[in-house]
Amino acid sequence: MNWFISQRELFFLLIVSITCGFAGAAFYDLFRLRRICFALKSGFAENLLIAVEDVIFFASAGITLTLVFFVLNSGQVRLMGVGGFLSGFLLWRFTVSKYFLVAAGFVLRLIALPIKKAVMSVRKFAGRVMSAWKYKKESARTDEICRCALEDASHGFIKK
Repeated sequence: MNWFISQRELFFLLIVSITCGFAGAAFYDLFRLRRICFALKSGFAENLLIAVEDVIFFASAGITLTLVFFVLNSGQVRLMGVGGFLSGFLLWRFTVSKYFLVAAGFVLRLIALPIKKAVMSVRKFAGRVMSAWKYKKESARTDEICRCALEDASHGFIKK
């Protein structure tokens, strides 16, 4: 195990950890985008989904940092690598994140609008079909009631 590391290797570790923090923040913004565009009603299901997303993010961030340390630093954890990851995360969060969310939200809405229209058309058609079927069913039931009423009327409403 190499306990000493050159300045170039330390600098490379720093750059890689900053890049991984940048990518990690972009990954987390995908979860934020889901929360913004496809939010459920706030309740147990939404809170559970947010908790699962957070666990996925922190697990992936931990695995990424662990792999970076094993590949670049012989498994030695250096505070500089963790600080680089955090710096990259914060750099993305306070510079690019806002623009990314706006652009991605615009693209999602652009894609989702035709899909929403198609779904609404299918719902409308299904509603018409169901309404016609229900009318036919009710019409047959009404015909049966009228037939029974006419039959009773012809017998003078006397039950035998």
